[in-house]
Amino acid sequence: MAEIPKTVRPCAASYRAEQFPGAVLIFAEGVHATSGYVVFFEKSPLEIFPPQFSLWHVEPSGMVLEVITPFSKYTSFATKTKIDAVVVYDANGKHVVDVEQVPDLAVSH
Repeated sequence: MAEIPKTVRPCAASYRAEQFPGAVLIFAEGVHATSGYVVFFEKSPLEIFPPQFSLWHVEPSGMVLEVITPFSKYTSFATKTKIDAVVVYDANGKHVVDVEQVPDLAVSH
């Protein structure tokens, strides 16, 4: 029996970003109307810095629960350069996300 192809579409979420010594983390939080979605970030193939990302989801195929299902995902990239903002594209378009600077706790104590 042939496998049913899964549908990949842009997802939608709210975003925040934090820079720790050596890396920037980008967080996405949102909800789906049913269970069964698989959410993921994809780095843009454009050779720019800081890198840009898109948020996607794979729609469920088969039985799902008709219940609001929250999700949270994150991605990161390495850098020693201070980053002020990152760009994420999703079903609602382009989001410029301010990057919060998080102090190096190992140095602070």
